[in-house]
Amino acid sequence: WARFQQAWAKADDERRQVITRHLADIVEEAYYVDYSPIFKLGIEDASPRVRVAALDGLWDSTDAWFVPPLIGMMQSDPDVDVRTAAAKALAHYVLLAEWGQMPARVARPIVEALLAEYEKDETAVSVKRAALEGLGAAAHPRVETLIEEAYNSRLADMRLSAVFAMGNSADDRWLPTILAELENLDTEMQIEAIRAAGAMGRSIAVEPLSDLIDDEDSDIRAAVIVALGQIGGDGPQSILARLIDDED
Repeated sequence: WARFQQAWAKADDERRQVITRHLADIVEEAYYVDYSPIFKLGIEDASPRVRVAALDGLWDSTDAWFVPPLIGMMQSDPDVDVRTAAAKALAHYVLLAEWGQMPARVARPIVEALLAEYEKDETAVSVKRAALEGLGAAAHPRVETLIEEAYNSRLADMRLSAVFAMGNSADDRWLPTILAELENLDTEMQIEAIRAAGAMGRSIAVEPLSDLIDDEDSDIRAAVIVALGQIGGDGPQSILARLIDDED
């Protein structure tokens, strides 16, 4: 480890960024590896690109050590991409707490920090979006109103994040909206609604999702496949089996 740290300090910005991004990609594909010590170096790096790559590598971390520095990065890092990536990383901890995979006390300061950042007028839209998406999973009384306001926003990006947050909430009150957006002519919104339907995991979404399985847009088809896999059950299983057997 000492030899690695010495070599790391001598590497240029580009090399550190390439290594950190590669490790973040590995973590996304192989859940059994843990590069947390390197990501701890990465989030303190002088290069914003290295910091972003390290933050992306924390997408499935259960190490609560990261929570305080991530909150600080979201609030005050000079680079907006870093602040956005920090907010996204924090959102993962909220989701774990709601699933019972982390103590609720870990999520409380995160939720408060996300709310505070979201409500600041000067907060960049990308950070607001990440904060809202993370808050979607939180059992907080203000979340429902925030989602509604974002969904009615004039900003298309905020509406996309509102639908993402609806899916993360697992609250059936949002199902009619998500199902309606499956028919949206805007591809971005349609894909976001597909993802939200998968995250909700309700069987009522299987039929409208299956109607999109042969869409000419490959991104829509891919999103539908993932969503059906998340919902599971006999219906999605038979649809996916048919796709496997289809030579085209």
